[in-house]
Amino acid sequence: DLGSDAQLNLARLFAALAENPSQVHRIRELLDGALPGLNIDADLRWVFVRELAERGVLDHAAIDEELERDKTLSGELNHTAAYASIPDAKVKAEIWNSIINDDLSTSIRRYKVSGFISYRHPELMDQYVAKYHSVLNSVWNPDSYEKSKAVVESLYPMYVGTKSTLEA
Repeated sequence: DLGSDAQLNLARLFAALAENPSQVHRIRELLDGALPGLNIDADLRWVFVRELAERGVLDHAAIDEELERDKTLSGELNHTAAYASIPDAKVKAEIWNSIINDDLSTSIRRYKVSGFISYRHPELMDQYVAKYHSVLNSVWNPDSYEKSKAVVESLYPMYVGTKSTLEA
């Protein structure tokens, strides 16, 4: 049904599972309002933006444009996650360094981690297996339990199913 919760949930599910170029193009069409009845509110826009960014379709400038549409706290957090999800080694290195070294709020760290971790790009994640294990002792700090927990639990390289992951 047009405008129903079922339509909304199917659109979200489709965006999460889309893999081939025509499906990814369809996410872009959904973002642009091509599906009759689907209410594209700020939250749904960010779902589509994050999915497109993770697939390398949107760059930093396009993600910044979305932030101009939604200058709320939710918009800023989703912008952070979308940028962190860009499949680019320099972006991943910048985000990793920020998560590990910067004094971030729990929310900002959580959104950076959610964008950083990706099963779609294990080739970008492989180099972080050894880095993950090398920072465990230094980030476990009783003064900052939330940061410690975020790094130890959330950055675990679960999507890197290689021999190096098992050996680390």
